Amino acid sequence: MKNLSLFKILIISAITFVSCTKDNDLEETCTKENFVVSFDRLVKKRTKQPAGWNSIGNTLEFTYNEFNLLSKKQKGNIDGSSKIDFNYGCNNNISERYQSEYSYNSENKLTEVYDRGNASSYNLSYNGSSVEVNGGTSYIDYSAIYLELNANNLVTKITRKNNYSVLEYDANENLILAKDFNLNDELLKTYELTYDQNTNPYYGQLKSIYLDRILNYFFESAEDAMNTISTADIDNIFPYFKNNVIKIDERSNSSLDSVFLERDFTYDEEDYPIMFQYKIYGYSDGTVEITYQDE
Repeated sequence: MKNLSLFKILIISAITFVSCTKDNDLEETCTKENFVVSFDRLVKKRTKQPAGWNSIGNTLEFTYNEFNLLSKKQKGNIDGSSKIDFNYGCNNNISERYQSEYSYNSENKLTEVYDRGNASSYNLSYNGSSVEVNGGTSYIDYSAIYLELNANNLVTKITRKNNYSVLEYDANENLILAKDFNLNDELLKTYELTYDQNTNPYYGQLKSIYLDRILNYFFESAEDAMNTISTADIDNIFPYFKNNVIKIDERSNSSLDSVFLERDFTYDEEDYPIMFQYKIYGYSDGTVEITYQDE
């Protein structure tokens, strides 16, 4: 970035909305430009055929930029279509997603999320492996939420005003347990996630906004998060599992309460998923087919 003229820097800033926190400048944030990320496969299209007639032919199509980073998700069904665009500033950091704008510090840590639609924002402050979150959007209050991170920068604990959650991972950095506790340290709920041993083709996308996605789903409880992400699209709405989720169980203490989600995969000759049958208990079931670029 140092060889760019001031004029070019101003243009890049205007186009990508890249900035540090209000106390930093663009040069400090952009420690390096975007770079190509290698993926063995990139998902081109996901087609869902649920049992419900109103969702037949539900599709998701994925577009990537020259760095192999997700740039657009377009959803379509018999009722119409919608899309979400992803823009990148530098360091492969997402600068815009739908109506959200993202700012980072010189260590590439997410520091602010601004919602243009509601002119609201929240901030993240770092102290070693701890993160303090303050502010919120028009529909989510993030005030006084604290995150604890492990050595791989994965969230292991979320402390809120009235409760907290503990997250545990396996050797592949897959979330395997999500537990809710009250402030008296009494266990309320446990959610157990089971995986196959094959590659999740969505893994590696949206890395820079991981904490935003964690907060979006886990801001109230692990229970609320599991209710929200336990869908046929769990892999692409939360692309932070290295392997493919095949089952999510809900437990109270040691007893099994219910099965949230079950999926039975079919793989190609390279062990990438190309189809799965899914069942979301109490809601829906169906089949998902996955096609890849260059197929």
